[in-house]
Amino acid sequence: MSVLIIEDDVDLALSLEDGVSPHFPVLKAFSLSEAEKVLIAEPISVVICDYNLGENQGIAILEIMARLEIEPVVIMITAFGTKDLVIEALNKGVFRFLEKPFSCESLIECIQAARSEYQLKAKQKKSGLESVRIDPLNSEVIVDDESVNLTSTEYKIFSLLFGQESVWVSKDQIQNWVWGEGKHLSRNVLDTHISNLKKKSPTIASMIISERNKGYKFVYDYKFR
Repeated sequence: MSVLIIEDDVDLALSLEDGVSPHFPVLKAFSLSEAEKVLIAEPISVVICDYNLGENQGIAILEIMARLEIEPVVIMITAFGTKDLVIEALNKGVFRFLEKPFSCESLIECIQAARSEYQLKAKQKKSGLESVRIDPLNSEVIVDDESVNLTSTEYKIFSLLFGQESVWVSKDQIQNWVWGEGKHLSRNVLDTHISNLKKKSPTIASMIISERNKGYKFVYDYKFR
């Protein structure tokens, strides 16, 4: 996902782009109206916005983003920062406030932190579709508030995939985890256990996907794979 720079000073916008683009994909907007069009059309995770945009205040970007399914994380910049201004911006939902002049290194670090915050927000949004968690004490999987009873082998498989969310796990890795290294089993044995696991819950079934030569992975919702 891209970083959107909103800055009405063209030279500064280009300078910010030069500093950020080697690290992250960048898009630019020179007004709030342009920014709104970009936000609707493009996937944006982080917004870098000048507090003063001509006659407008950049803080208004928060109202525009409120209509999005997942709001990008906002880094606000200004040359005229005051304590009250910073507190106001943070209280309204701005992630970080940078006062000019700032180093490229500090901006990149701030963007990295903002992207992590966005990923957390996206994950929470996805998990909200169906709440899934594991109970290691009782070796159970909880879907919403309902316990799904699994065999010990099914639980081991699920806990591995759940812990490696959105990462492909090969069949060899799963077999080594469940039955120990050096244990040579037919691939059909693993496939049968996973098939039985998926039959226990439609939600679990939709969240465990497979692909030839890649193995299996757990995703919170199939469309986000």
